[in-house]
Amino acid sequence: MKRPRQFGPLPHVRYRPELQFCPHFGAPLADSHPVWAKPVQFLTGVEHLTNLGYRCGNPACPFPRTVDRSARA
Repeated sequence: MKRPRQFGPLPHVRYRPELQFCPHFGAPLADSHPVWAKPVQFLTGVEHLTNLGYRCGNPACPFPRTVDRSARA
């Protein structure tokens, strides 16, 4: 069995959505959950990336289950 790679402590980078307000209702987006998290190896080194998901903070929003995430990630 192949052994997992040991990178040691990695710098963490968290990506948040570019939008700050719900496009459907206009309320501020609230932190919901991490969409994915993984170590990524670049030519300059290894970083642990996390893409955070945000949802509309208003319960009256017509699309409350829509998850906004970062396009850059």
